[in-house]
This record gives sequence, C-alpha cells and structure tokens, in this order.
Amino acid sequence: MYQLHYDSNIRAVVLSFDGPLFFDEYKAAWMSAIELIERHRTHRFLIDATNHKTSLPENLIWFKEEFLRLANSKVLSNRRKGGRRIRAAKIKCPESSAYEDARVLEAFIRRENFAFDYQVFDNKQDALEWLFE
Repeated sequence: MYQLHYDSNIRAVVLSFDGPLFFDEYKAAWMSAIELIERHRTHRFLIDATNHKTSLPENLIWFKEEFLRLANSKVLSNRRKGGRRIRAAKIKCPESSAYEDARVLEAFIRRENFAFDYQVFDNKQDALEWLFE
C-alpha cells in the first residue's frame, strides 16, 4: 500500500510506503509521483519508506533500468523550461535489507550522474532540512 499527495505546506510531493508492494502497485506509485511533480511544478520530493521493509527484486530492477531513466528525461525536459533541479529525499526503513537497497540505489544514481539529487536519511527532519537547502 502507498499514499501519494502534494503537501502545500512544504511545497513537496510526498510518497509514503506501508509494507511491500507487488510490481503493478509499485510501478503505479512511482509513475503517479512523477505526474504529481510535473503537475505541481515542484522540485521537492519526499519519499517516506520507514514502513516499506524490502522491495521485491523485480521492483528494484524496473526502478533502476526503466524508472530512473524516465525520471531523468522528464527532469531534463523540466530544466530546459527553466525549472529547478529536483531533490528527492528518502527516509529509510530501519530494516537492514531495505537499508542496503536504499544505499545501493543512492550509489547507482550518483554513478549515473542523473539530473536530479537523491539522498537517503534516517529521519524526516534531516530529509526536510536537505530538501530546503
């Protein structure tokens, strides 16, 4: 299960996960988040994965091989129109396997030099402070 909304108080799209998701729901969550970011023209994206536990392998493969490239192309298109660089802050799940998944993705995003910033945090306060730097 997931919840997705635009928080006008912090001018950010917020995606919250609650437990593992099967592929169709996982894909729908991320694709809907991109649409909401575009609709609200925000550069802040808060991902709350504190209750996400672990991702299914097929979800991680799709995320790395398809979603990140799609998100990058949309971000580049937005930046050409004068938009700001998107910052995505993920609040990690304390479960060790989910934590490792988050760190692997963070390293992959940095290595690929995508046109957005992504960082993993232990708590919401740190994530929000980084989003507003």
